[in-house]
Amino acid sequence: MKRIKVKGLPGTGKTTFLKNYIAARVSEGIDVRDIVFSSFSRSTALAILRMMSTLGYERRDLEYFRTLHSLAARILELTSSNRFVNDDDRKRFCKREGIQYWKARIATIDEIEEYGVTGEEYVPIEGNILFRWWQFLKKKYVKEREIKNAILQRSELRRVEIEILRNFHPFHLLDLYARWEKYKRSSGKWEYDDMLQYLVLNDGVNFSARYFIVDEAQDLNPLQYELVKLLSKGSEELILAGDENQAIYFFNAADSNIFRGFTAHENLILPQSYRVPRVIWEYACKIADYMGDTEMRDVKPTKMVGEMHYIDYDSALEILKGFDNNEEVFLLFRTHKMIKKFDKDAFHCGVYYKGFGRSVTVFNSLIFYNIYNLLRKLCRKEEPTENEVRHFLISVPARYFVKRGLKSAIKKQSKELKEQWLGQSQLEKLYTSIKAECIDDIKEIITDSKTRIKAKDILLSVSSKSAPIRENTFIGTYYASKGLETQVCFEFDYFPRRDANIMKEEAPLIFTGTTRAREQCYVVSPEGYFEDGLIYDMMLG
Repeated sequence: MKRIKVKGLPGTGKTTFLKNYIAARVSEGIDVRDIVFSSFSRSTALAILRMMSTLGYERRDLEYFRTLHSLAARILELTSSNRFVNDDDRKRFCKREGIQYWKARIATIDEIEEYGVTGEEYVPIEGNILFRWWQFLKKKYVKEREIKNAILQRSELRRVEIEILRNFHPFHLLDLYARWEKYKRSSGKWEYDDMLQYLVLNDGVNFSARYFIVDEAQDLNPLQYELVKLLSKGSEELILAGDENQAIYFFNAADSNIFRGFTAHENLILPQSYRVPRVIWEYACKIADYMGDTEMRDVKPTKMVGEMHYIDYDSALEILKGFDNNEEVFLLFRTHKMIKKFDKDAFHCGVYYKGFGRSVTVFNSLIFYNIYNLLRKLCRKEEPTENEVRHFLISVPARYFVKRGLKSAIKKQSKELKEQWLGQSQLEKLYTSIKAECIDDIKEIITDSKTRIKAKDILLSVSSKSAPIRENTFIGTYYASKGLETQVCFEFDYFPRRDANIMKEEAPLIFTGTTRAREQCYVVSPEGYFEDGLIYDMMLG
């Protein structure tokens, strides 16, 4: 087997390189179904599918372009959602064992099929900690003997988690683990990493592919890498592509040393970034130096100079207001708690935007988005769209404008049902009855307790001077920005938790955020501080 390693620093076109590599193999007569393309990253999984569509391929043509979890589910023929653990299983187990548990969101098999496993936020109480911990140990240690030893030693638990589990004797923890595994076997259910572990430990996979490609390989954990080796053992080529500087999925037990230490017959470093300008690249190089990267300075940035600025927290909103609404802007934070604080400050100032990744604002809601635009247009005596009116009508109690049956017809956007209730001319009159003269009546309807709309205070404050929604401004975590790019990036500085691993956890996050910007990058000081914070110390101090 030929082993190839591709290092693609930010903006160097790694996914494009891999797409072209696949196209070249296909042009040589290789069936695309003999090629596996896998990745952990949500954005990468979508990016390669979009790129392959430009070559004329549809999703159904790319049978093995999927995550490792999805591939494992396919091999084990686990395609039904009822074959996987759900929240009711966890609640049932914890109730039987007398363990505290808080309802948690568990990704569906369809989401795993499309995106892979991502880090879910959780409430750190007994049951939630145990379920998260046991799966993490499988990712890192793979073998049952090593997993059980790690449980006895309470390995990989954070300080706060150890404190919460302080009354659990190590042998009781081990017994609970065994009981949970037995529960899953007896009910015929799996957790997602169980699939990978089962395949690796049983080594009985009837699977082969001529070419096996793994993108974002810096985010492989030991369990995933063992599966890659198992599934690719009959392949002609194994290609690992990635950038260890962007190894940010440490919550998934990712180990960048797997990619760093991958011995290959051919080592490729993509030589040119087509995204990151010179000034920003130089600052990113400082972070790479800190992480021990000796190759980044040999790669060229774009010819654009670019800009790097340092500002205080209070200035961020004023600068943001000065940007044209068409400019692409990312607002990046370390935690969702920080995002909520900034949302409150921004919305109070009338600066409205959407979230991305797992961060959402009220403007991510299509209904709220359209109602806000409706009110703003009415105040400005502009013509609203039919869709903006429609979302208002389906959100208010039926007694105000339409009867319940017609409201359902409008919600379903059924022309036949709507005209069954009203003729075409009456229907047009209904839509045009929502006009500027009734803005006060509309706001009064919004105050009705049966009007189910969030953030009513924002809607009630709308006037002719209200700002439009910033269509191209998005707020999210550093994680969510992975694989994306923007014109302007605001990186909000922070102080890491006391037990944080700066080298392995925080530095890659900062590196990833910094290299999203095509033109300008703003480092924003922590609120109440200046010339302080982790990003300042790493890049500017």
